[in-house]
Amino acid sequence: MKKFGFVIADDQEFAPVEKLACKLGGQVYNAYGDKIAKFTVENNGNAAQMVAIWCGIGKVNSAGGAAALCYAEKVDAIINFGLSGAIKGVRKNDVTIGTKFVEHDFDLTPLGYKPGQKPQETYEYYPDKQLYDMLISAHPELKPCVLVSGDMFVSDTNKKNFVIEQFGGGCCDMESAAIASVCHKLGVPFAAIRSISDDADESAAESYTEVNVLKEDTLVNIVMDAIKNTL
Repeated sequence: MKKFGFVIADDQEFAPVEKLACKLGGQVYNAYGDKIAKFTVENNGNAAQMVAIWCGIGKVNSAGGAAALCYAEKVDAIINFGLSGAIKGVRKNDVTIGTKFVEHDFDLTPLGYKPGQKPQETYEYYPDKQLYDMLISAHPELKPCVLVSGDMFVSDTNKKNFVIEQFGGGCCDMESAAIASVCHKLGVPFAAIRSISDDADESAAESYTEVNVLKEDTLVNIVMDAIKNTL
């Protein structure tokens, strides 16, 4: 049975997954210092197991969650989903799919490196083609764009312009590139979709809060549709 791992940062983003796990007779419990929801989906007589981890916000938490799914749960693939701020080419309520992942706050420029560049390491990560195609095939309306990540809530027009100029970013979050880095090193297929909650400008905090408290199930439904189509 194929096993899919979901890395989810925020409790409100995790709530629809937990609800689905309970509905399908799954388990919700604490493990690895985080919260786990585990359940099985079936279609056409075939089944796949889902293991979602609520890891907490930020790159360190999400990297730890991804590592736990890879090493302890031995998942076959990881999908990240959550809310993001719009940078360029997308707007509130769009759902994006990552074409590239990079950390906008990794900075060794005083040593002669480019913004985001890591010495002797890959620093631009790409989605697994099979996962990417699986998601796009199920939901062609997903908007492809570069996802940029950093340990900050972007709510500043100057920072937003920096991300556009340096990385060609489409939307920003606090997890996807860190998860992509872990999956790249461990050879685990990865993809991410993100729902746009705000414009990553001075109005971002209020807009994000309004969307986040709704605990919408849009993202988990998109992922479930895509996975069921493969069974």
